[in-house]
Amino acid sequence: RFEKGCPLHNLTQTKPHIAFKVDRIDEVIDGKNVILEPYYPFENFRVAMIEENGMPIEFIETNLTETEIWNDSSHKNSVIYPQKNGD
Repeated sequence: RFEKGCPLHNLTQTKPHIAFKVDRIDEVIDGKNVILEPYYPFENFRVAMIEENGMPIEFIETNLTETEIWNDSSHKNSVIYPQKNGD
């Protein structure tokens, strides 16, 4: 699923992970081993990952509903859904 030379941390590429929706990512990751700094893959959806006991854990900070997250076409050509030729 990851292309050769992918810049994501090795744990992210090789281990399954769980994700938690949180109110404030910065507070949750403070003092943790951050393997993916907070960023916005698309508007109003902030993500970060830490390593805890050898496993990646994702945190999501958003006010979007599940429907808005999964069914919104505005995510096309975003960081995590880049547009490809023919899309």
